[in-house]
Amino acid sequence: MSQTAYAAKVEEAFRFLQEANFTKFKTQADLQRSLERMGGTTAGLLAQATWEDLEDGLGVPRLIARGLAKVFRSNTLDEDSAEKIELHKSITGWPVELILRKLDPTKPKSPEAVELKRRFGDRPIIVFDNDGTYLEGQTAKVIAAAERDEPSTDYTTMPDGTVVSVYPVGYGPFRFEGCMPAAPGHAAG
Repeated sequence: MSQTAYAAKVEEAFRFLQEANFTKFKTQADLQRSLERMGGTTAGLLAQATWEDLEDGLGVPRLIARGLAKVFRSNTLDEDSAEKIELHKSITGWPVELILRKLDPTKPKSPEAVELKRRFGDRPIIVFDNDGTYLEGQTAKVIAAAERDEPSTDYTTMPDGTVVSVYPVGYGPFRFEGCMPAAPGHAAG
C-alpha cells in the first residue's frame, strides 16, 4: 500500500520538476534514487522533508525545493491514518487518495473500482501510460478536475508532452488480450 503512495509522490514530484523546466533529473528513476539516498523512502518520510532538506539533499535551487516540499506534503495520507480510515469507515467514506492507493484497475469488480464507478459513473478518470502502466498520480489529477466539474476527456497530456488515454473505471489497455474490453471509443490493447 505505502509503495504505491510513494510511487505516486515521486511521479508527482518529477512532473513538478518538468513543469518548472528543471532538468537535473533526466528520468523519474533518477529522482527516486536521489530521494532514497537522502532517506526519502516512503511517502510519509517525503512529507516530513523541509525545503532546506530538499535543497541540500537533492542539490536543487531554493524555490524548486520549496515547491517540492509542497508536493510531498499535499494530500499525503500517512499509513496510520489510512489504516484507521480502512478500519472505521466504509469505502463510501474513504478519500479518493486511499481508493486510488488500493485500486487494481484490472479488477472492475473490486470494492475500490465499484466505489469509483459509483462516484464518477462512466466518466473517463483512469490514466495509463502508453505501455499500459496505471498512473496513480496522473489519475488523481484527472479526478481532481472531475471533482471541479471540468469537462471530461478521453485524453490527457503528460508533463513530457506525451498524450495518453483516459479510461472509465473497468476499462484500459491491459496487457493480456481478452482480459477486458477497451472502453467505448478506444482501440483494444
